[in-house]
Amino acid sequence: MKRPAMKWTPRLSQWPRRLISVSAAMLFLVLSAQAQTDAKLEPIGGPGGGQFVARCPQGQFLTGVDLRYGDDVDSIKIICVVAYGAAEVSPPVAGGEVFGGSGGGQVEKLVCPKENPVVTGMYVNAWGVDTLVVGSIGLYCGAVATTQVQRKQYDVLHSGVRTGGASATSREPMRAKGSQRCPTSLVAVGINGRSGVWLDAVGLICGVPSLTPKPAALQPPVKAVGRIKLPPADLDALAARGAAIANDDPLTAQLRNLQAEGPARRGFDIGIAAAEGQTEMGPGKQKIHDYLSPAEREGFTTAVSFSLARNKQRIAELEPRGAVIVNRDPLAVLLRNQQPAGAARQGFDIGMAAAEGQTENGPGKQRIHDSLSPAEQGGFAIAVAFSLERNRNAGLAAKGAAIAGKDPALAKARNAQEDAFYRLGFDIATGLFDDRTAGLGSLLKVRDSLSPAVKKGFDVSVELHSSRK
Repeated sequence: MKRPAMKWTPRLSQWPRRLISVSAAMLFLVLSAQAQTDAKLEPIGGPGGGQFVARCPQGQFLTGVDLRYGDDVDSIKIICVVAYGAAEVSPPVAGGEVFGGSGGGQVEKLVCPKENPVVTGMYVNAWGVDTLVVGSIGLYCGAVATTQVQRKQYDVLHSGVRTGGASATSREPMRAKGSQRCPTSLVAVGINGRSGVWLDAVGLICGVPSLTPKPAALQPPVKAVGRIKLPPADLDALAARGAAIANDDPLTAQLRNLQAEGPARRGFDIGIAAAEGQTEMGPGKQKIHDYLSPAEREGFTTAVSFSLARNKQRIAELEPRGAVIVNRDPLAVLLRNQQPAGAARQGFDIGMAAAEGQTENGPGKQRIHDSLSPAEQGGFAIAVAFSLERNRNAGLAAKGAAIAGKDPALAKARNAQEDAFYRLGFDIATGLFDDRTAGLGSLLKVRDSLSPAVKKGFDVSVELHSSRK
């Protein structure tokens, strides 16, 4: 007899009505795991068999599957875990119903690695001549967090090989294959699909990630009397900083006011400060979480989840803004087109927006840089370096470019190199030479402030203008 699938209904009535007035849908995502229903993804495979749903109990997450197989996958059973941290989970929880047939003589466990312990996506390859049956399954894995790094390759794979039967006929086999990922800010909590004699089709069920306090029996042993566990950071300073950040932002302030006064709100303030400008969970925030009391952890987790998701959204919004800024400046367009297509150009656009109107580097841009992938960081650094130098000398650069555009000899020397930094330096020097009030002191002062790549174009322009004089 099949056990009934565990269903879950959001209990919105427990939240104050003022939460509903908050305009950002993201706020509902991070307030509680009870604020959003599961997302059931369409199974990949054939139309045969009967439907099934296998969901981990509430508070548990999918870490892998048990397979029984021969030429194809005959049956499947979910493996679930409880999450104590972003990369800390319990041993697999026993139980779970088997879906599929009893054939196949081999078994295999597909389980996510320790550093990325929960399933976030699935690859399925189904084939057959008369019936589509699942043959291969791959699992993409990640942390128990509301932000995920999209992995290009699955972490674990069962690769089926058909060796006989229908596939040995001369008829062309049918195929259905593809990959699916849990929506942003969700992780897998189960599977759904169709099964009969074999596993006909399978897809994921995704839910909101949440952490469970570690049972006392699993906590590290208490150290000997006389040894004091030191906090991983100045928690009082973090709390004060987090309260100030929250009060400067209406959306964060509304979420803060929903936390119970006392430890939960203090934990919230600490979490807001700990996650300031960041987009990923890490060991530093995890250490702070583990040090706090259970009541403080609740507020801390809410704040960090909210802040990471919101920071990531803000950075994503910088990319289209940066593209607009780039298209206003021919040199920026040239430099952007010299970056490899894809992540590097995305990072370049983000960097142009992050440095808009600024002349110096700072911690805000550094935090954005550190949150990006290595490929994005390269484009970001180039864009910021170019933008800061251009902004420091914007008037001179614009004047010099206009002058070169009307003087063929200048234009030829300026465009001799396909280097935006070289051309920027050339334009700055040209603009200075057009300024009748600028003397040698001004020339040297500007030159000393430039990077080596910009100085190269600057010196060529100075030499050309000096020879004309």
